[in-house]
Amino acid sequence: MGLICKVASGKSIQPLNIRQKTGATVAGILRNGKLYSNLSPEFIFQKEDMAGVLGTTEQQSMSWSARV
Repeated sequence: MGLICKVASGKSIQPLNIRQKTGATVAGILRNGKLYSNLSPEFIFQKEDMAGVLGTTEQQSMSWSARV
């Protein structure tokens, strides 16, 4: 799990193109103690969200970097 970076905060999954850019998949978000899974492309990330990301170590680290 990783904390959502400020680059992704306030944005939805679709325009970030995380899977296309990194190969990683966002499996779920933990927000205020509630787990959100099977996220729609319109799901909006918030600053304090914790993300569960599937992929290789490299894909996971790239998924929340400034390159996304």
